[in-house]
Amino acid sequence: MLKGFLKFILGFLVVIFVLVATASLFLNIYGKQALADTLSNMVGSQVQFESVGLNLGQPGFKFKGFKVASKIDFEENAIDAEKFTIILDEAKLKKEKKFAIKEIIIEKGTLNLIRDKNGIFSVSRIEPGKIHNGRGLAYAAVTDEESGFYKLVNLLKKMTLKDLQVRLKDHYVASVPLEIIFDDFDLNLTCLPQTEYGFVPLICTGSADILNAKYGNGKASLKSNISVLKHSFNTETTLQTNNIDLTQFLPYFEKSTPFKFSEGLFSSTTQFNMHNSQIDSLTTIVFQKLNLMVDPGKENAKFLEASVNRLAPYLMSGEGNINFDFIISGAADNPEIGLGPKVKFAIGRVAIEELSNFIQQLQKLHN
Repeated sequence: MLKGFLKFILGFLVVIFVLVATASLFLNIYGKQALADTLSNMVGSQVQFESVGLNLGQPGFKFKGFKVASKIDFEENAIDAEKFTIILDEAKLKKEKKFAIKEIIIEKGTLNLIRDKNGIFSVSRIEPGKIHNGRGLAYAAVTDEESGFYKLVNLLKKMTLKDLQVRLKDHYVASVPLEIIFDDFDLNLTCLPQTEYGFVPLICTGSADILNAKYGNGKASLKSNISVLKHSFNTETTLQTNNIDLTQFLPYFEKSTPFKFSEGLFSSTTQFNMHNSQIDSLTTIVFQKLNLMVDPGKENAKFLEASVNRLAPYLMSGEGNINFDFIISGAADNPEIGLGPKVKFAIGRVAIEELSNFIQQLQKLHN
């Protein structure tokens, strides 16, 4: 799900750039409907908006009621924003007579990421058209030479998402659709000038509330430094969460692990680094009020339960919380998940105890 969400965000940014690239040209020449039709062809999905006008404060345009459909078989729109503002680079407009996008602001809207019963994500079917000629304009999609994301950060200076709601709805993982809602979602991206080494520095910060009626809303924050290359990117990213209701994710545990629980909270810190398509990531999780159980119907359930009970004392803090960590490493297209240092330490302590007990038993037999 996380991988799909990250793909959604990157794809969303590219789609937004494609949307605004020709808006200024069509606004005065062909009018609202022609602009909507052209943007729909470019994005590969239906685009609608209630109105569009000039931004009086700075050179640019303001859309109201801006929507991008999720395409076939999905009722919810992929993007549904009350306000969508494009600010142009005034210096380039005056000196070079060119429309260069300086900033994009999206306010008070909803981004929907949905997975259907077949495991297909709603945004995976949105693909910009490859070549389009019509109404006096020709444009091409991303070439093999440069990714769309690389082109975007070369042209755009800043992008701001304010007071949005991100809805993750999964029909695939359980019989009843699972929904996780990120409220007050803010994301700020600042693109710096391309360096002499050919990459574009991108600074990204974000925060959101994760809705939870039982324990109060959880919190999530993101800080990332990204070097965007022509075909890939390197990143050093920190993701923190606090007071997240674990039961929201129960269907994923039941589907992928032998564990289940009736209640629990978690807070976490993830340090995710990727360089030259190699991942080096450490996640530390603190579980609170965790009522962890092993599904008796799973293979080796009794052994797993005994192992958890032996490890638990070495993973507990003074407050009774459980500390757990894991690593992700290796090639980005095929990473491996492994145990973190805290868990390895606990396993080592248990192994030492077992060895000590075994030695004691041998001594008793010898005596």
